[in-house]
Amino acid sequence: MTWQPDDSFLDPDNNGKMKGVNKVKTHLANHGKELGHIYTSQDADIDTIRKELENAKAAPGFKQFQLPVVLGPNEDVLAFMTVADPGAVVPSHAHKVDVFRLIVSGTAYYKGQALTAGDWMVVPAGESYSLTAANNPGYVSYHLYW
Repeated sequence: MTWQPDDSFLDPDNNGKMKGVNKVKTHLANHGKELGHIYTSQDADIDTIRKELENAKAAPGFKQFQLPVVLGPNEDVLAFMTVADPGAVVPSHAHKVDVFRLIVSGTAYYKGQALTAGDWMVVPAGESYSLTAANNPGYVSYHLYW
């Protein structure tokens, strides 16, 4: 079976909120934190929460973590971090929402074009794309779904 992204975090719960929002709120609460207050990636337990939010269904050669943040006035923007092993390829796929991806280290290739630290891409909902990690050292990206 061909890998496909798991976008179930975008599905609404019984109250119409994205399941990914509730997941973030629950994990923050379990560690005595909540949205609406200042916290940073260096705060106690944040790295633990990020690891708890790992996406076990990431493509082979990739680790993906939902970040413990919810953005936007409607709490409808979710943030993720992806770590790609050297040479890993995420197969062609599409998401049901828009994606903004920022490369923070390493190199990712999109249609042969190198995207390096500081480069970004916007992928409209429903558009298929694939990324390939450089052979050394791979890449790390942050991306937003909305």
